[in-house]
Amino acid sequence: MDDWVSINAQTAALYNSNFQCDSRRLEIRKPYADRAALLASRGKSEEAISKVLIQAEEALQIDLERCKAISDKPIYEVGPITFYKCPCQYTHPLYNRIHDLAVLFDKGVLPHSGGYMEQEATTMALIETMNTAIQREKLNSEKKQLETQLKNRG
Repeated sequence: MDDWVSINAQTAALYNSNFQCDSRRLEIRKPYADRAALLASRGKSEEAISKVLIQAEEALQIDLERCKAISDKPIYEVGPITFYKCPCQYTHPLYNRIHDLAVLFDKGVLPHSGGYMEQEATTMALIETMNTAIQREKLNSEKKQLETQLKNRG
């Protein structure tokens, strides 16, 4: 069950547009990096550039604290599991490997030697969980985009 929870949570953090913490943090960092580059190109002091970079780190720290905070209200639900903090805070130690296995499985590559029936049940269950989570998040994202487009038309 812990595998199921952490895989679903991490997949939501990667694919769900409400979370995507890494890309959001890049967006937070970008204006500060641009400002620091502009100051450097104008020959401003190291102190001024450092001040901007410190502001960037402070903004990132605030965002990270929001992710770690436990909410009074559920922020995300997957089946019977309700999340009260950002899904990026739930990590599975083998997430990247399972994700890669799921992608390869979709392309017809089995994780272990032998036929389909000779694969380890645990591995196949993790791949199925990953594929289901990815498909759910992609469908939710597409649905949200369509709803937005319909709102903009109306």
